[in-house]
Amino acid sequence: MKMFASYLFFLTLVLTSLKFSNSASIPCGVSILDNSTNTDFHHRIHNGTEARPYQWPWLAYIDLKLPATLRRTVTSRCTGTIVSPHYILTAAHCLQGIKDTQKQKVIVGSVDITSSEAKSVGVKRIVFHKQWDLQTISNDIGLIELSDSLNYTDSIREVCLSRKIVAEDHLSAQVVSIGWGLTERGKEPNILQQGSAIIAEPALCRNEYQQYNVTQQGDSGGPVLFRSSESKSWFELGILSYGSKDSERWDVYARVSHYCDWIAENSNNEVQCQT
Repeated sequence: MKMFASYLFFLTLVLTSLKFSNSASIPCGVSILDNSTNTDFHHRIHNGTEARPYQWPWLAYIDLKLPATLRRTVTSRCTGTIVSPHYILTAAHCLQGIKDTQKQKVIVGSVDITSSEAKSVGVKRIVFHKQWDLQTISNDIGLIELSDSLNYTDSIREVCLSRKIVAEDHLSAQVVSIGWGLTERGKEPNILQQGSAIIAEPALCRNEYQQYNVTQQGDSGGPVLFRSSESKSWFELGILSYGSKDSERWDVYARVSHYCDWIAENSNNEVQCQT
């Protein structure tokens, strides 16, 4: 896992490219909006801003139907990331307790999950890391295999994953955190929320490691994104696992680069990290 201090901002956007319809022709981590310019700062997603249409086309809303006995302890509202036409990457704690995949669904294709443009896709299979541990919050990573293949468009695309782009090499860099978590008024939003974060030294969080909350308010499983200065593509560095009890201070993410082999193995080698 990697620890990140959370200091959020909203992003101004510029239209940069034309529409695509063929999944094979669309590179990962590129939207039709350029999200590189920031003009203001906010604290965490629940004090952030609403995402604009087409801004983050790899984001997925995970709507889970859990057994009544689990509903009080396990989240039924999470965020995930499209990593291939058949797979969504998310947190393990979002998936625990699920028995019947036929009752589950994932919503893609719109920042507004109530929009007519939002596409609901069924779930074929879920898998989370065999060494996922709720007590230590270790190996908090999971995959959802979709029942139908996604057709990539302006509003549905995949994020990039990398073995080499790691947080340790970009300390103090700004990254973007995204999800359908609670707003600052404690409301469950229908529209995707966004904000920025600063990659922090682990020592800044280590003393507070035991004072965490497992995030169960919609942001769980969502990505922290880093934009490559070379390719201009967005890479998912981490998967939101939990945050400090002082929610303005820091969040902790499962480090994606550490799990590239696991992701490939559990997606039948469909999802590959760049090398």
